[in-house]
Amino acid sequence: MKDNIREKETPRWVRIFSCVLFGAYAFIYIYAFQADALALTQHMLSCGQTQFNPPVGSCVITLLALGLQCLSQRLLPFGGGFYPLSFIPSAVFLVLLTAFTPSVSHGAIVAAAAALLAWVASYFLLARQRKQTSTPTPRLVLYNATVGCLVAVFFFIGLAGQTNDVWHYELRTARYLNEGKHDKALSVGERSLATSPVLTALRAFAMSHEPEGLGGHLFERPLPEGGAALLYLERGDTARMLFPPDSLYAYLGKAPRENEAPQRYFERVAKTHRKYAYRTSARDYWLCSLLLEKQLDRFARELPLFYEVSDSTDLPRYYAEALILYNRLRTKPVVLYSNAAVGANFRDFMEMEKLYTDPTVRRNKLWHTYGETYFWYYLYHPYQGTGKKE
Repeated sequence: MKDNIREKETPRWVRIFSCVLFGAYAFIYIYAFQADALALTQHMLSCGQTQFNPPVGSCVITLLALGLQCLSQRLLPFGGGFYPLSFIPSAVFLVLLTAFTPSVSHGAIVAAAAALLAWVASYFLLARQRKQTSTPTPRLVLYNATVGCLVAVFFFIGLAGQTNDVWHYELRTARYLNEGKHDKALSVGERSLATSPVLTALRAFAMSHEPEGLGGHLFERPLPEGGAALLYLERGDTARMLFPPDSLYAYLGKAPRENEAPQRYFERVAKTHRKYAYRTSARDYWLCSLLLEKQLDRFARELPLFYEVSDSTDLPRYYAEALILYNRLRTKPVVLYSNAAVGANFRDFMEMEKLYTDPTVRRNKLWHTYGETYFWYYLYHPYQGTGKKE
């Protein structure tokens, strides 16, 4: 009898419309926005033994969510335009899938508990209201209520779910690196200014596979503070990352020693490979670590050990900029270098610098024009290095 009443209260078109729309939303949410997070969850739970398959996994999770909706509708049957409220347990299920990776999200758990309480409370409020009136619900009101409830459920999933942009950039970049798709890895978040040390290290690995190498790309993207450590992946993060730090160590030729500082590690692997430096990116990791630490004098001494330095030689972009800057700042440079194009760019940089007296305004204006140059990084990036800036 209850089923017959529920059929009358909830038109078939409401049930079909709600299920189709929710199923489509759930699949897109999992496949397009949370696949990488679920891949990390599975990686952590299986200790790296299994991998998440986005198309198959998204279909399975969507079917589970729809099955949970059927169960919740039997427990607390919602009628009429409020039938979509029976999807709240399914929405909570989707939110909690990523609430424990990489760490417990207390906000998501609280939101899930509040949604379940609201789900129970709304049923009893609606049941009481139905007893007070027997007037049929107009079709337009029914349609508006259905759409309104579905939108509310979708907003809850979108707001309470794991939506940290930088974290998703890290996961997606790591996935592309594992697949050997370095160009795609560099395209992740390319229009965003948000970054992190881990994301920078992953991008650096992808940049080192480009024809121009790390020395030709490193300062193209926004950099957080951290110096040489921005190029390094901690071994202790292995279980929490889709891209294993051991892949970086193997690429550079040696694993770090216990408690070895990142810059010391890069120096050791670079000088181990000096005799065949043309075949390894270890040299660029070492040289770029010096640039990140703003150690210009040491960079000028080390660069000729790995690259031929002369006015007729084309150096990677940021090595050339660093040498031009070094020659302008030092009265007795140990390395003399000139490059007409880079030199002209630096003169324009200095001319623009004179236009603004306020330090904050000058820094911001220069960033808009020269934010991708080593000139700006050395003179205006807030990081001061692990030692005294040279």
